[in-house]
Amino acid sequence: MERGARAPVRPDAGSFGGSYQDFLAFLHPDDRAAFERRNREMEAARRPVFEQEFRVVRRDGAVRWMRSRSIRFRGAGGRPGRTVGINVDVTEQRQAEAKLHAKDEYLQVALRSSKLTVWHQDRGLRYTWITNPGLGFSPEDLVGRTDEEVLPGRVHVR
Repeated sequence: MERGARAPVRPDAGSFGGSYQDFLAFLHPDDRAAFERRNREMEAARRPVFEQEFRVVRRDGAVRWMRSRSIRFRGAGGRPGRTVGINVDVTEQRQAEAKLHAKDEYLQVALRSSKLTVWHQDRGLRYTWITNPGLGFSPEDLVGRTDEEVLPGRVHVR
């Protein structure tokens, strides 16, 4: 195994029978209904590729997030046959995203509470976001527009 890699989440030896019901038993109870609904939708649409994120509960009680991608092969008469796939543990990625989201929320609160005007413009100088725009403008007045579009004839670009 690669240095720093984690062992895959798997049931105890001999405890996984390989059936769909056995797989469902490892899903977090709050994720089972959504997983089964998406599986039925995939089957109804006859899509062979299935992708989803869900939680599993390990025997030690630890909850891990998994990203799953599988392909369903069809047998005689187009009936569902074997499914082959891979599950990747994305728990650490999910945790990092949650921390980043929390920091972004703190920043937004701080900006709204201040009198600072902070913005971002794309390469075409269109505002992609702005906080506390001033001059009587709201963010909705500016996002997606350039200064020239907002203040025609008043902006001089060199």
